[in-house]
Amino acid sequence: AQDGIWDWNLLDNSQFMSPRWKEIIGYSDEELPSSFAAFEDNLHPADRSRVLQNLQKYLQGELDRYRVEFRMRHRDGSYRWILSRGAGIRDSAGKIYRMAGSHTDITDQVVQEEKIRLFSQVVEQSPVTVVITDLAGSIQYANPKFAETTGYSPEEAAGLNPRILKSGEIPAEGYRSLWETIKAGREWRGEFRNKRKDGSEYWESASISPIRDQAGEITHYLAVTEDITER
Repeated sequence: AQDGIWDWNLLDNSQFMSPRWKEIIGYSDEELPSSFAAFEDNLHPADRSRVLQNLQKYLQGELDRYRVEFRMRHRDGSYRWILSRGAGIRDSAGKIYRMAGSHTDITDQVVQEEKIRLFSQVVEQSPVTVVITDLAGSIQYANPKFAETTGYSPEEAAGLNPRILKSGEIPAEGYRSLWETIKAGREWRGEFRNKRKDGSEYWESASISPIRDQAGEITHYLAVTEDITER
């Protein structure tokens, strides 16, 4: 297992921290003492109060379980994200006198989640329309700009085909070329004369490309479009 293990005797405040526990933050077993002070000193200053409060609430019975995420300072000066989980052993009076648990390095997961969060914000706040469809062309996602441009809310558009925007002014051959290009795994660029929900027409520039999974198989199509009517 890649988890670090800890064991805390509250009666004499002694602790055991496994070699892996110390390795996660860059230390050998001999370089870092197994003590609560060593744990507390390496907590990120912004997380320390929250972590200690969470621990006290668990010990006092205010929380059903001890589970908290925080940053710990690595020996190289960087910070690693840790998921700490633990359980208490109680005496006959129900008071916790010992705790044991694990530390899991979740840095890569947190970084990936932050990238996803940032990507989501970028797409949601984008000044251009972003639409994702399945292989049949049914809309799976449309950002807020789509509603502003077309008059269809993302909820209305979900499951529909972008052909709802066709004005009839673009020859069928143009759409055939589009599908042949993206089905072949290539990006298509061009312009459309479309129709909004209220019937008014507008021009948009589009870039449509396939989205592939880890195996390289096409799973969705991504359309990024911009209203160019004024131009």
